[in-house]
This record gives sequence, structure tokens and C-alpha cells, in this order.
Amino acid sequence: WNATSGQELLSWPEELGRHSAVAVSPCGEKVLVSEGLLSARGPFLVPLLLVFDSRTSALELTLAVPSLSLPMRIQISRGGERIFALVDGAILIWDGATGAVMRKLSMDGDMMDFIIDPDGCRVFTFGGSDEIALDMLWDVESGTALRSLDGRAASQHISALLVSPTGDVVATCVQFERAEEIVYRQVSREYEFDSYLVTQVRVWHAASGRALHTFEDKRRFNRDTRVVRCHVALFSAAEMLTDSSP
Repeated sequence: WNATSGQELLSWPEELGRHSAVAVSPCGEKVLVSEGLLSARGPFLVPLLLVFDSRTSALELTLAVPSLSLPMRIQISRGGERIFALVDGAILIWDGATGAVMRKLSMDGDMMDFIIDPDGCRVFTFGGSDEIALDMLWDVESGTALRSLDGRAASQHISALLVSPTGDVVATCVQFERAEEIVYRQVSREYEFDSYLVTQVRVWHAASGRALHTFEDKRRFNRDTRVVRCHVALFSAAEMLTDSSP
């Protein structure tokens, strides 16, 4: 849709395949769709990435995904020069001009989520294993990991991840249970841990990986507590880079 007028710009029928994810370029001119088409050779889906021009609705590029799994997380850079997909625990990067796979980013343990800066020059990946959290900043051109983002335990799963429009600040949100107090229950006559649901938002400087701020909310946890996805809004925040800012 056009965000100003509400006019529908682009649509495609579900019967063409199964849509698993969609992404819009930062400039709003490109739409990236992850789709699975039914194979003529068997009862499975062939994963594809489709790039549309949002102004003309024209299909500009079709990419084959070298996997039997549908990408559940996809991204496209500002002008469509680079296309990203999380496939089988690794990041595949395509050249938007040639359609060729230009890079694969992988590490020990699975990548669970990722986000790119608006120009597609850096990738922030979040994942690891049951024993260790591996949150990394990557350079796309060289395919090397520049630095790690510390501070998350392996048991703390990221519920929100985003980058500012200027690409200078990254925010992550984790939710986890924390036992802090031992309370004597009169009814059961037993000592129990009093648990809290903690929502923690961390803000990072994208270029250096330096942690800028941590915001935390703590609520008493019980059997009636409902854990919902936490949504975070992040804007251009150059003032966050100064230690004197409130």
C-alpha cells in the first residue's frame, strides 16, 4: 500500500505458492517476497525469492534458494543491490544486479535472526547454541566477522531486533525469567522462589559494537503471565552516542 494515500500498489494470489516472508527496501521502491512453489517432481516446495518494483508492480528478479526450507527472515538493501535470507541457520547474500550468490555467512551454532544496515554493508546476526550466545557484526564485502556483541545469555531469546533508519544504532530486546527472592508460602508451608519476567532492551553503536544503553522492565511472573512479542521503535539517535545524554 501507499502509506500516504492507502492505495494498494502490489498484490499477488496465494495460489501461486506459499508466502513465508516479505521485506521492503528502506527507500520503499523494492519489495522482496519469499515464496515456495509446488514442485512438479514431488510433494515439496521449491523456495524462491522474488523482487518487485513497488511503483510499477513489475517482477524484476527471481532467485532460487539452494535449500528445501523456506527462508523465514529476508532483507533487501536500500536500492536492491544486495538481498539477504536466513536459510538453514546461515545467511545467504545475493547480488541484486546479477542474481548470483555473493556470500554465505555462517558460524558455530545456528543464526536465529539477523538485520542489516540500510545500505546492506553490515549484517548483525543473533544466534548460537544451548551453551553460548553468539551475536556478531559482519562486514558483507569481505564476509568477515568484525566483532561480537556481548551481554546476552544463551537462555535469553531475542524477541525484537531492529536498526535505525541511518544505520548508526541497533537495538535488541530479550525476555527471560529471573528468580530473585525466596518467599515463604503460608498455604503450602514451603519456601519458593519469587520469579519475574524481565524485558530488557539494549542499544548498540553499530560501527563500534559499543553498548550505549540498557532499559529493563520487571514484572512478577506467575502461571497467569502471558509472554507477548515486544515491539521496539527506534529512530535516528545520534544523541545516544554521547554519555551525557539523558
